[in-house]
Amino acid sequence: MSCGSADRNQGVECANELAESCRQLRTYVTNLETEMKERSALIEMLEQSELYYDAQASEANTVSMVSVLGVHSSMSTCSLSLSLFPGCG
Repeated sequence: MSCGSADRNQGVECANELAESCRQLRTYVTNLETEMKERSALIEMLEQSELYYDAQASEANTVSMVSVLGVHSSMSTCSLSLSLFPGCG
């Protein structure tokens, strides 16, 4: 049984296309794996930064509350001092 040269050429062309498709698919999978690793690392960094900034916000709230209480206390003291002088406060 012999094949014509056209059949052989078509088979070779088909084999070459298949090989190229396989190479491109491997490249795609490799790139996708790399992207997944990078995204995992990015997600981890974002989660860490969220914890950091939540802690910073909590500290800022504490400082602002202490500051407000300090100002309120100072105003009360000042008000008390002024009441000791007739005609003030």
